[in-house]
Amino acid sequence: MRKIYLFIVSIFFSTFINGQITIDGDFSDWSGVPVLINDATGDGSNGWDFDNIYVTDDATNVYFRIQTTSSVAGSKTLYLLISVDPQNEPSTRTGLSYGWWDNGYDFMVQYYQANVTLYRHTGDTDGWSWENGGTNSQEWKQTNGSDDYSDIEIAVSKNDLDQPNIAGWTSNSQDKIAIMTFVDDGSFGEEAGSGSNHGGVVYTLGQGVLPVELVSFSAHVNNNSVSLEWNTATEHNNYGFEIQRLSALGETDVLRSEFETIGFVKGAGNSNSPKKYFYADKNPPAGKVQYRLKQIDLDGAFKYSEVVEVEINAPKKFELLQNYPNPFNPTTNITYVIPRSEATRLRLGRTDEVSVKLRVYDALGREVATLVNAKQSPGNYSVKFNASKLGSGIYYYTLRAGDFVQTKKMILMK
Repeated sequence: MRKIYLFIVSIFFSTFINGQITIDGDFSDWSGVPVLINDATGDGSNGWDFDNIYVTDDATNVYFRIQTTSSVAGSKTLYLLISVDPQNEPSTRTGLSYGWWDNGYDFMVQYYQANVTLYRHTGDTDGWSWENGGTNSQEWKQTNGSDDYSDIEIAVSKNDLDQPNIAGWTSNSQDKIAIMTFVDDGSFGEEAGSGSNHGGVVYTLGQGVLPVELVSFSAHVNNNSVSLEWNTATEHNNYGFEIQRLSALGETDVLRSEFETIGFVKGAGNSNSPKKYFYADKNPPAGKVQYRLKQIDLDGAFKYSEVVEVEINAPKKFELLQNYPNPFNPTTNITYVIPRSEATRLRLGRTDEVSVKLRVYDALGREVATLVNAKQSPGNYSVKFNASKLGSGIYYYTLRAGDFVQTKKMILMK
């Protein structure tokens, strides 16, 4: 009989490519993010103080990386103008139809050296009037520890961007933004990404969202328990993993109709670094057993992994093990084994469950607790006994399973 099936599978829960950005002054995580605005974009009438502007996003923030020339960096105030859902706003005002001077933009990020402030346009009409736009969008780091401010990254909270002053606005409705950047050189003339109508360059939200990328999922038998291990390369919006199990009815290899959930492991949420997860099924049924993962997003969406299979040898004899720890205070674990009898080996539509009773008695033979009173299939079982309401002394625990009866002694020391 084969004892172990070991499967390693490679699964992609999603197909997005770009990675999550960490605002830490290390720009290696921008690798693979394309340039949205370069020094050839816009009217170029005043010469360019910008080299490149990159944009990406995840479930929480929109990230901007802005590279400038040394003549601008650290010496002039730079502005980032953001229009929410250009051409699709509830009003007629839109960042692609009106220029920034007419305030077709809903938000403005002002940055000078280490100071970053997000402003929100105060109304649904034209006019140069702004108010503080939120406190979650002031993350900033310079590049590689230098102090010339020629390469900066900023994280703007999506929660802040979801609150524009637009009549009829519906929360959580934005799906793209228009972006324009300019330098305050005394005349507000150094524009980047404006085009002939000062409209801005469009970025569609969600392009930078990370996948939950499961690169391996394996199972192996270890002393009649099953160890599951899986690894992710990247995660986005990951609430966690339900562990699901499907067991065979027996030697007929006919499977039960549905997987059952036996556990849950919390996910990392958003991550662009490898993560490793473990789960131990300490009481698997005998025979062929299949496992799969149900990956659940924070919004409730879910996907299943591939299935891995192992085969569990049934225990050959009843056994009641010594509790651990012993002596104990106030809890201890009691382990016992239910074997599969040759005379009652599983057949389709039948079970070999036995009636199991596990009880605790004091030194005078009085029952103080019933820990188990149920029919159980072959396998290894562990029960926790809490004696917080009992006094110190010697106690006995007795297992009755079919014709099998065994008693062991334990000591409670408070």
